[in-house]
Amino acid sequence: MTPPPDPYDELPYVSSPIEWTAPERMAAVSMLQGGPLPALTGFRYLELGCGDATNLVPLARYRPESQFSGIDGGARLIEAAVAERDANALSNLELRHGTFAEALGSEAGPWDYIVLHGVFSWVGDETRDVLLDFAARALAPEGLLYVSYNARPGWNIRGLVRDYLCAHTQGTGGLRARVAAAKDAAGRIAKTLLSSSHAYSQLLGGEFALARDGGESYVAHEYLADHNRAYWQSEVAGMANARGLSVIGDADLGYANAVAPPGVREWIAAEKLEASGMGDTVDLLCYAQFRCALLCRREAPRTPFDVPALAKMRVFSDMVVHDTNGEPSLKTRGGLDVNFDDADMKRRFIDIVGRPSVPALDVVSATRQSVDDLAVLHRNGAVELRLWESGVPLCPTLSERERRARGEHTSPQHRRVRR
Repeated sequence: MTPPPDPYDELPYVSSPIEWTAPERMAAVSMLQGGPLPALTGFRYLELGCGDATNLVPLARYRPESQFSGIDGGARLIEAAVAERDANALSNLELRHGTFAEALGSEAGPWDYIVLHGVFSWVGDETRDVLLDFAARALAPEGLLYVSYNARPGWNIRGLVRDYLCAHTQGTGGLRARVAAAKDAAGRIAKTLLSSSHAYSQLLGGEFALARDGGESYVAHEYLADHNRAYWQSEVAGMANARGLSVIGDADLGYANAVAPPGVREWIAAEKLEASGMGDTVDLLCYAQFRCALLCRREAPRTPFDVPALAKMRVFSDMVVHDTNGEPSLKTRGGLDVNFDDADMKRRFIDIVGRPSVPALDVVSATRQSVDDLAVLHRNGAVELRLWESGVPLCPTLSERERRARGEHTSPQHRRVRR
């Protein structure tokens, strides 16, 4: 009997570099939340579920002194990854094809960075446990583990849409045909539901519209995959704790899914409404749908982000300068106003817009207030706090290949740049 085709070979997933999986960015976010600081050069970095290495290739290209490795179960994806690695002559990138159980059985580590992006929710419980058990034994003493997953409660509703689309397209021949049928059904349902003013119709209609508008590979592997399980923060933390791992916090500070509305945590605490952990309660009230967590060994050093850390930090800003009644003002790229009580500090931040990163102490003073201000600016996407700058210039060959493939290129700092 011929086994069914691997869905990732039948319809490869179209991926993009994930900015917050850059090792130095993970390290900076760890420091901001009191976590450990792994090596910033000469490190070992492993991505599990690396796909076609869209994320790994630029990381390896701009960090030639470090070692990168990727594992994926999709034969076509790894074939494409190897071709891209070889086209860029990357001797510091190893790629392997196989199931996680096969590939990780004899792999000991240690790894300074282990990345699981788009994997945790999309595998069965047995494979998930293999991944966690591996991380628990292979993570370096001060290493960082990145795990993204679909979150409750948002995926409780989105999961209903997935269940419907899986059932509706069952028996439709071929994954591409199933995707076409799913998008067609989602579009018709969304149109009807969104014509109603009922709150539930609007909510569910919006969820069906996401499937209607999603790309072919996204719908295939998000809505029609065999596995797609959502988790509360406390569930992920419990599984980690059982293996000697500890959650530091969000890995993607400054992004919408990680930012709670101002004051919501304080309000929950004041009203004594916390249940099963503050994180779960915030996610319940904010309709969280996706999370990226940063973890470390339980015994790893944990130092609060304080004044001495400023000497290690650099500040990068791509805020936008506007004219407001004849005076310059600042907004984030997302359109949020950035206000400064101190006119001199405001001028210093205006001066660094569009420039390469500068030492933090060139912009702020070495005070507790500066620490708090920079953390707020970073969390809201106004600045990026960095620990490292690549000494390798932008590679024209890689950048051109990326632009042809995706219409954007990846900077040495792993930022996606659209031109």
